[in-house]
Formats: sequence, structure tokens, C-alpha cells
Amino acid sequence: MKFDKNSLLSLLKYMILSVSGFGSLAVLFLAYLNSYAQPVVTDTAGLTNRNDSILLYNAASWNVSTLAPDEITDGFSLRESHFVNTLHLDSLRTVLGESRYGWAELAFEMSDLSGDTIMIARNIGFGAIRIWLNGELVFEDGNSAQNKSAERLSRLNMMENAPVRVRNGVNYVLIEFSYHRVPEWLHRMRANPQQYFRPLLSTQSGFVTHTQIQKNRTLLFGAVSFVLFILALAHLYLSLKSVNRYHLYAFRTNLFLLLHTLTQMGDTIFAWSFSMYPLVFISHALLFLLVFYNMLQVIGCYYSLPLPKTFLRITLWVSLLIAVYSELFNYQIVNLILPLLAVITIVYALYLLRMAIHGNHGHRVSILFAGFMAMLAGALLYVMVYVLFFQYSTVVFFAAVLLVYVGVPVSFTATIALDFVDIYEKMEQKVIERTKELQEKEAFKTRFFLNVSHELRTPTTILEGLLQKAKQQSSGKPGILIGEEDASLVIRNAKRLSVLVQQILDLSRSDKGELTLQKKNFKLDEIIRSVVELHRSFIALKQQTVSFHSHTQGTIVNVDGEKISTIISNVLLNASKYGPENSNIRIETNINHRDDVIEVDIIDEGDGVSEQDYEIIFERFHRIKHPDKPYVEGLGIGLELSRSLARLHNGELAIADQREKGARFRLTMPFNAEMVIHSIRDTAGPQAVPDHLNGNEPASAAHSSKLRLLLVEDNPDMNAYVKGLLGPLGTVHSCKNGVQALAYLQKNTVDLVVTDLMMPEMTGGELIRHMAADPALATIPVVVLSAKNDGDERLQLLRVGIVDYITKPFDASELILKIENLMRFYNRRQTYIVDVPADEVPEETSLSESVKNYILENIDDNRLSAPFLADAFAMSERSFYRKIEKDSGMTPAAFLREVRLQYAARLVETSSDIRISELAYKIGYKSVDTFRKNYIDRFGISPKQH
Repeated sequence: MKFDKNSLLSLLKYMILSVSGFGSLAVLFLAYLNSYAQPVVTDTAGLTNRNDSILLYNAASWNVSTLAPDEITDGFSLRESHFVNTLHLDSLRTVLGESRYGWAELAFEMSDLSGDTIMIARNIGFGAIRIWLNGELVFEDGNSAQNKSAERLSRLNMMENAPVRVRNGVNYVLIEFSYHRVPEWLHRMRANPQQYFRPLLSTQSGFVTHTQIQKNRTLLFGAVSFVLFILALAHLYLSLKSVNRYHLYAFRTNLFLLLHTLTQMGDTIFAWSFSMYPLVFISHALLFLLVFYNMLQVIGCYYSLPLPKTFLRITLWVSLLIAVYSELFNYQIVNLILPLLAVITIVYALYLLRMAIHGNHGHRVSILFAGFMAMLAGALLYVMVYVLFFQYSTVVFFAAVLLVYVGVPVSFTATIALDFVDIYEKMEQKVIERTKELQEKEAFKTRFFLNVSHELRTPTTILEGLLQKAKQQSSGKPGILIGEEDASLVIRNAKRLSVLVQQILDLSRSDKGELTLQKKNFKLDEIIRSVVELHRSFIALKQQTVSFHSHTQGTIVNVDGEKISTIISNVLLNASKYGPENSNIRIETNINHRDDVIEVDIIDEGDGVSEQDYEIIFERFHRIKHPDKPYVEGLGIGLELSRSLARLHNGELAIADQREKGARFRLTMPFNAEMVIHSIRDTAGPQAVPDHLNGNEPASAAHSSKLRLLLVEDNPDMNAYVKGLLGPLGTVHSCKNGVQALAYLQKNTVDLVVTDLMMPEMTGGELIRHMAADPALATIPVVVLSAKNDGDERLQLLRVGIVDYITKPFDASELILKIENLMRFYNRRQTYIVDVPADEVPEETSLSESVKNYILENIDDNRLSAPFLADAFAMSERSFYRKIEKDSGMTPAAFLREVRLQYAARLVETSSDIRISELAYKIGYKSVDTFRKNYIDRFGISPKQH
């Protein structure tokens, strides 16, 4: 066959056309095959929810690969990808295997768009994700990475978003994802594999709705947290200030609710990732259980209701364990147990509130009841209304959450607020009462000073006038002459001033609890007669008389004679002041054997005292007002002081039942039947008291022998004055200080020492302690004369052993009489005897000497005591007590202690290196501390310093 040039060209042309045709067909075929390998989603309507969001994760045309694309383009970018049915984790694992990192791509077609449309790219899954749309990176939620250390899971609040441009036609979506840090140990994570990766595209209107919900959550979180925080702080403060555990449980309730709010809505403020997911759900159950428990405790504590505390604790712990178990292994359990426990808690709380109502707790119960009803209503509103019907209603959402979180705490706090209102009202009432009381006291004080000024003005005016009168009458004459009547007035008003001052001082001491008694034995009738005689001239000014009817002849009372005289004087003068002129004041004494008391009744013929004033008249500054009667002078303190003095004697001063006109004041004192004496011979005169009871001995007895007296005084004038006073009693030797006195005492014998305290070289106190420590000088009686009126110093010296403490200025006659009485006591010249049983007849030898010798023989026996000694000498305790006190002037216990301490002092002098503990046990003390204290009280120094 012959081919020409044209034929060859034609053949070549046909071959080229054929190859081109076949090539085009091949390209079209490959494109066709490729379109089947990478399908395009053309129906997005099936992926669109009611908010117009395209749920890309539900698309059934995803291709997944473990390899990253070489290049990201506007089209399909993955190589070696595999088709999966949605982004369900189980589907992804068929491609990824054990890997937790991968890529996926999807093509979808949009139509009927008016140009490009802006949508919002979002992710509502657990894992980290990045999204490309049509080759452009448009969204990141977390940080997806191939290794765990670089990964950060997506945000918990699902607010991450980005605007994207979606076009008509095919759109290509490429995602990178990872889930290394997803806590799959939590059952909620394992049980929801479809929620690991959930990319979607929202319309702008749908996203605005979602954004509004999140903003509402943020606002609500802030409001609820603020309220709960303030309430928790308030109850914490109150729990620290109060012993009531109510505030502690209320604080815990608010705290756990605050923590629950933080964990459930804190993602709106804090950038929490899904790594916090376990905390959110585990704390949700645990915190609500703790809230339920503490709410019940609050009600029980506030209303003091009996709670089964052990059962509640066991139930709490079991519920907590079940909640943790359910979150780890089956979270559906907690969804059942929490509502069940909530209902049980509220029902039991309502039962407790019903018990409180029966306990008459008033409207407080209704407040707590309303709080629990609010919590229940909030829960029902959220579940039944908001979730089912009004999911996008801000009002319903706000109302439901506020009622759940704030209802009960606010009811708790409202109850406390009402309590504080009550407390405030009570405190306000107390302030009003206190203000009134202070005003009354101020009025009392003003009235007191007015009364004082008035009471002082009268005697001072009289004294000033009489002295002026005497001065004028003595003009031009040597000295001042005062008539006998004027002299009586001067003496009476001077005594009146002294009594007023003394009563004010006694009342002040009584207020401070410093009023003490110097008890001695006195004949009651003689005290009363001396008081009557003292005030007879004053009573006679109103032509009044006093009659004394005694049924207590020979009765001895162990009292402070000065204080009893003050009581009788005050009542007697009151009877005179308030009684009419030409009336009689009757004094009666009786022995009430039923109550073992002595009764002294003082009855006037005045208007008496109304029954409602029986106690008021004993109040300070109170004066009975009689508008139709003339003013009666007085301070308004006499009766209060008198009652205080009576009670100090274990007695009483009160108004007795008035059987006739006038007031009957009754003074009662303890009665001792053995304190009744009889004279040896019958005498027509007044009955006397034995010398050991009141020292009322014939004057000649005191001077049967001259006394040897030592006077220690550094002031020359005072030394000469006192020496002159003591001269008639015997021979007086004077020294200027304690050193001279001690030297004189060691060389000479004296019967009595009279000493000042404040002196150079050696004070009177030091002299007394040296004498007490020296057995040769310890028996010499000491009387202190001092201008120092220090109660502590006085008591200290009395403990050491002085017999009297007289303050300057002093009455010269009082000093002489006290010394005479003291020496009569030591000489014991008895004129009268006491009726005693046969077993108490005095023995030939001194009982105190025998007891002293017995104690010294058994000095280390710590069993020695008053009962032990009485038994050792075959005597009753009462008889032993009375005879020892009579013989030594001390109680048996004090006598035993004195012997032991004197023996200890001698041991210290002979053995200076002896230890205190050894010394204490050697003289029979069980306690070293007690021995040390007694030793210091007795000698003024410790054994080491002796």
C-alpha cells in the first residue's frame, strides 16, 4: 500500500484526535471515580436542629486519617483517609486504633444562599479541635496535639466561637482533633462516646440565643455567689462568737451551697476545660448531700429538737460513697438517689418544723418552712417548667435557680435577723432600765450629799455657836470657860459627827466586803442599857421615854459589841425621830428556842410602816415620806448599814408583824444556850459578866500589883504623852526604836509592850516579828499604837500575835481600859463561874499545858487534829473546844498549829540547813505548801529567811 504525504498527515491527525478523545474520556472517568470516593453532603436539612444550627458531627460522610495533610486546600486535603459514619468515638477508633489524635474532612453543599452567608463555627464536644473551612483556619477550641503534654481540652462552657463565610455550592470542612486528657475513668465520659467531638455551624440568631443563656448563667452565678458568700461570712462570725452550734451548721450549709454554685456555674467566669468535668459532676452530688445533712442539723439545733444523729451520719456517709461509686461506674444511680434524698430530706425537715410548731416556737417556724418550700418550688420549676417548656426564658431560669440556691439560706438568716431584732429590743429595754437606774442612783447620790450636808451643818453650827459663845463670855479672862450644859451639847454633837463619819465609812467597807467583826463575849442586856443611856438625853428632847423589858437576863452573846450597839442605836434613834412627842419606845428581848435565836424588838408609837415598804426602807437613801409631817433629819443609810451588820453576825434585821400601832423592828442573833451565867452570890445590882467574857472586873484587881510596861515610840512628844498616860498603871520604860526595845527585852522582864509602827532603824512590825520568833519573848502581849490605818498590815500583825491595834488619834481612856482589861485577862481573877457538866470540871493542872506536852511528844504524827486530841483526853469535842479556848484564848486547831509552828521555829534556829519539806514532815504537816503558808502568816517570813 502506498502512502502519500497527505495520507500520512490525515492518519496522524486521526490518531491525535483519537488520543485526545480517549484522554478526555479518561479524565472524566477519573473525576467520576473521585466523586464516588469523596462524597458531598447535599442535604443539610437533616443535620439542622431547631435553632438552625448545622450539626456537622452527625454527618454520615466523614473521612478520617491519622496522617496530617501535606497541604490544606480549598477541597479535599487528606490522603489515605477512611470513611466513617459520623464523628462517634467508636467509629473514629475503627480508623485511629489506639491513637488519640487524627484528622477528618467533610464536604457539604449549600444552595439557595443569597451570596456568601456568615455563620458561627462552634464545638460542644469534650476533645480539643481545630476547624478549617474551604482551606482557611476558622476555629480553635483547646489545643489539639499528637502528644498529651501539649494538649488542652476544649472549654467547658462552650462559648468558644468564630464567624465563618459559607458559600453556595460545595464547602469543604477539615478538622484536627485529639482527646488524650479526656478523663475516661469517669463513667459519664465513657458512657457518651458521641460527645467527644461535636463541631457545628450556627446561624447568628441561634448563637445569640445561646450567648444570652450563657450571660444569664454568668449574671446568676455572680448574684447567687455574692449572697451565699455574705451569708456564710455572717454565720461564720456568729459561730465564732456563739456557743450555739446552729450558726456553725448554717455556715456549713451556705458554704456548701456556695461551692456547689462555683462548680456548677464557675465555667462562666473561669476558663475551665473539660479536665474539670469530674469535679463538676462529683461535687454536684457530694455537695448537695452535705447541704441536706446540715440543713437538718440547723433545724434541730435552732429548735433544740432530738435528732437521730448517729443515723444521720451513717446515712450521709453511705450516700457519699454511693454518689462516688455511681460517678465512677454508673452515673444513672446518682440521678435516682439525689432526687430521692432531696424529697426525703425536705419531708423530714417539714416533720421537724411540725415538731417545732408544737413546741410553741411561733412565726420562726413559718419562715424556715417557707425557705424549704422555696427550694422545692425552685427544683420543680426548673425540671417541670424551664427544661420542658421555657428553656429560653430568662425569668423562669432566674427564678428557679434563685429559689433552689437562696431559699433555705435566706430563711436561716431571716430567722437569725429576727432573733437579733428581739435581742436589740431587749437590749434597748435594758438600756432604758439601766438609764433609769443610773438616773435614780444619781438622784440618790444628790439626795445623799444634800442629807450629809444637812446632817453635818446642824452639829457644826451648834459647835461653832457654842465655842463662839464661850469665847465671848471668856473675853479678857485667861482660858475659855464653857458651862456644864454647853459642854454637854458640845460633847453630844461631837459624838454625833463621829457617828455620822463612822457610819459612812462602815457602809463603804460593807460595799467592798471589807467589813470585819471583832467578836467578844458580852452581856446582851448591858449592851442595850448602855445604848439607851447614851441616847437618853436626845430622846428626852421630845419628852419620850424608853422602857426595857428583858427576858434574857444573864444571856451572853458572842458579837462585835460596837457593831451591835450601832444597830440598836440606829433603830432606837429612828423610833425616836418618827415617833410622836410624849410617846414611849419599848425594847423587848426574848429567846426563841424553836429557831435558837435571840430576838430584840424595838417598838415605837408612830404611824408604822406600810407592808409594801417592809423591804424598801432597808434600801440605801430611801426615806419614808410623810407630806403632812415635819422633815426628819437623816442620811438614809442607817437601816441598810444595820441590816448588813446584822447579817454579818449571821442574824437579821427586819420589820416584824405589827400587832399594834407603830413600827416593830426585830433584830435576831444566834443563841447559844451554854452562854448563860449565874452569879456566885445574889446581888441586887446589875448582873456582871465574868472577866474572861467582858473583863468587867473590880478596879482594885487591876492594881493589885504594879505593871512593868515598855513603850516604843520615836516621837518625843507622843512618847511623853503616852508615858504620862501609862504611868498610873505601873513602871514605864520608853525606847525610841525597835533595836533599843529588843535589847531591853533581852535583859529585862516586862508585862506589856506598847509600840508604834513607823520608826527608824527597826520598825514596830519588825520588832513584833522578832519577839514572836523568840520563845522567851513570844508570850509578852503587844499593843500597837499607829496612825497607819492599813487593813492588810493590821491583819498581818494580828496573825503574828499582837493583841490589839489602836489607830491614832485615840481616846486616852480607851487605851487605859484596854490595857487594864488585857492584864486582867492574863491574871484571870475570876469572880463568877460558868455552869458546866461534871466532865468539864477544871483539873489541877492546865489543860492547855497538858495538850501542848502531848502534841510535842507526838509532833510528827500527821493525824493530830482537834477531834483526835479530844479523844486522846477522853473529852467531847464541844467540851474540849470550850476549855482549850478558855484556857489559851485560841481554838484547838489554832492551838495545835501554834505549837507546831513554834517548834518549827526552834528547829530552824538550831538547824539552819534543814530542808522545808523535811521540816514540814517532822512537825506533822502533810502538805509542804500549807506549812510554808502557815509559817509566813505566823512569823511574817519564810523558814529559809528565819
